[in-house]
Order: sequence, then structure tokens, then C-alpha cells
Amino acid sequence: MSGKEQVNIMLFNKWDTTNIEVTDIGLSRVISLKPASVIPITFGRHEHQRLKKSDVN
Repeated sequence: MSGKEQVNIMLFNKWDTTNIEVTDIGLSRVISLKPASVIPITFGRHEHQRLKKSDVN
């Protein structure tokens, strides 16, 4: 493996996500189409703040 490889994310293992563009500002904060290299683990720091864990990745 050399450097960063292009990872193709399949939605429900069926549809390609390369041409998807999220135009809704509210949804763009919580929908991530980038592959996560690390799964966000907050150890409960953000349990009382709604959707705060979406800022981690």
C-alpha cells in the first residue's frame, strides 16, 4: 500500500456515494461521506449534548 488509497464507500453495500452532494446545511453537519480512519470514541463526554459526537470525526 502506498500513501492514501481511494476508498469507495457503498451506501447499504449497494449504491455508490462518490457523486452525492449534501446541500442542506443542517444535514451536512451529521452526514459524513468521508471514510472514517478512526471510529470516534468519546467515553461518554458528550452524552448530554445532542449530536455532539458528530463533531468528533
